Amino acid sequence: MSLQSLLRSFNIRTRMWGAIAMVLGLLALVAGGGLYGILSLQKSSDDFVQTTHQDLMTLSHLRGSLGDVRRFEKDLLLNLDDAQATAKYLPRWQQSVDDARRYARELKGNQDDEGSRTAAQIDQGLGTYAEAAAPVLKGIQEGSYSALADARLALNPARKAVHAVEQDFPKLQTHLTEEEAATNAERAAVTQQAFTLLGISLLLAVVVVVPAMLVVHVIMV
Repeated sequence: MSLQSLLRSFNIRTRMWGAIAMVLGLLALVAGGGLYGILSLQKSSDDFVQTTHQDLMTLSHLRGSLGDVRRFEKDLLLNLDDAQATAKYLPRWQQSVDDARRYARELKGNQDDEGSRTAAQIDQGLGTYAEAAAPVLKGIQEGSYSALADARLALNPARKAVHAVEQDFPKLQTHLTEEEAATNAERAAVTQQAFTLLGISLLLAVVVVVPAMLVVHVIMV
């Protein structure tokens, strides 16, 4: 028995409902493929914004805070004989250290990878630096150092610690850059998958159109 003969064996009402169901199934197939693609892209974008993009923004803030730490340290040294200026710069230096450590802890997170370990080293190095530098810088504010050379010499241990931090920073930046590249590749793969799924849905829709048109033809006969 041919498909056309089989369809004619049903009454008009059954054929009509069959045609409607076939069209609705076609629409659901195409819409489902498109919706899945959109949701996949949205999830990929949200993950990027909440993880990689956020880490890159935090890294930028960490870079800025590290620059402020060194800048206010230098300002304290250059204004060795100005008690009013040193009283202004010391709290700013301390705030910059606190900000930098906070950003390093945010980058550390709860993961156990190279980036997190490097961020932990930066946080620890900043703690060592602050512990060594704070008494010296406070002494500058209190006028304990009459010569710039003496203050610089007293800061040498602290500077070694912060130099180690500055050497760790490019490692962290490289890790996050590689992470960004991997995330972008994943997003590209998700996009390609969404287009492929939509293409398959459209292809299946075309395949379904042929029997649907046959049903309509049989109904009209």
